Amino acid sequence: MVRNKISRESNIELLRIVSMFLVLMIHYIPIRGIPTKFSLENDFWETVFNLELRSICFVCVNCFILISGYFGIRWKVKSILNYIYQVLFWVVLCYFIAILIGVHDFNGLEFLKRLSSFLSYNWFILSYLGLYMFAPVLNSFIEKCSQRELGRFIIIFYLFSTYFGYILQVSPEFKEGTTFVSLMGLYLIGAFIRRYEYSCWFIKFNKYIDLLIYLGIGVFLVLVSIIAISLGFDHSLYGYLNPFIIAESLFLFLFFRKLNIPQSKIGTVVKRIKLYNELIAN
Repeated sequence: MVRNKISRESNIELLRIVSMFLVLMIHYIPIRGIPTKFSLENDFWETVFNLELRSICFVCVNCFILISGYFGIRWKVKSILNYIYQVLFWVVLCYFIAILIGVHDFNGLEFLKRLSSFLSYNWFILSYLGLYMFAPVLNSFIEKCSQRELGRFIIIFYLFSTYFGYILQVSPEFKEGTTFVSLMGLYLIGAFIRRYEYSCWFIKFNKYIDLLIYLGIGVFLVLVSIIAISLGFDHSLYGYLNPFIIAESLFLFLFFRKLNIPQSKIGTVVKRIKLYNELIAN
């Protein structure tokens, strides 16, 4: 059954809201401490809880890109300028708030250094901008591919990124899933779901199976992490390029896509937010 546009957007907008909350959680989790062999031996359940939080939350960025791929990025100069404007607005605002509260004095050169530092630290800003710039090429490729060709390319892409980028870590173009190249793979998955959602077997699972797979992968990552920590491995399994995190993100996205949410307060709130952003941009 084909859902109407409003219902589908309400589902996806709800996922956006959830992903925003998970982004906040991602930045909160390190405060709770890094799971170690010492913490596992002295506070087992607290460590397990910290690992489970990571399992639940590390899908946030991937879900945002899956949404972009599902609806497709339509290249517009106005949209790029609006994106840059929003970034600069918050950078300038935070900088001048710091001046007002006496953290530091105004210095033009210092501001430019802090802007550069902000962009390098917040990897998503430049990576998403890179994805946006290449979106027309990706869209053209998607339109010309058959289901088999696009699916085969995605599989090859992730075999390469998993082996050379995640396991061996010898491909800097992936950089633990924080580059626009790694975001391209997620964008293609989102587009694949949009084009072949009624003909691909794993996309047609019941939504509760999708949710169960998402939670199941999360529990699996916790168990593997416990074993790895117990054996003395200090490398975390939680990263955007981990194929299990990618699969987890995919099934959470599929769960929300299949939810049947009528136009309600969610849709009304989202429309008001969009209208407010448009007024600011204009």
